[in-house]
Amino acid sequence: MAIPISELLKDARSTVVKRTCEHLAKLFNRCQSDARYLFKDIMPTILAVHAQTVHVIRLAVQKMIMESIPEVPCKMIMPLWMERLKLDKSRTVREACALYLGQALMSWTEEGYLTEEIWMQVGTVLIRTLRDPSPDVRTNAKAALAKMRNAHPT
Repeated sequence: MAIPISELLKDARSTVVKRTCEHLAKLFNRCQSDARYLFKDIMPTILAVHAQTVHVIRLAVQKMIMESIPEVPCKMIMPLWMERLKLDKSRTVREACALYLGQALMSWTEEGYLTEEIWMQVGTVLIRTLRDPSPDVRTNAKAALAKMRNAHPT
């Protein structure tokens, strides 16, 4: 299922991508944690879409992911976001990864879901990101660190 959905997300027509995002958001909302493997499987495609230059498509995908993160707890996606935040050449991909990490930290606060080790790894990556050349990436990383401080003060 992730492959056909990925093809729809990569479509050059913004209307196709917007409708796909709307339906994915509904699916994630209904299935919640049962959709975590689909969420994980389409994330590389989502990040590839962020590398595109079509701003309208990026915004539709970003809106869908930001709405879906609270619905689909999927900590197994966090290593991909952290890796891409550190290594990706695309500024827009790094921006999205910092934004998504911040949203995940705020949303997945259920006791014991994110281990102390995960909090430390994410914090370390976000602190390194404060030296990113892009001001938008740094802003998203600062916001994520602030959310992290509020959600997990220790």
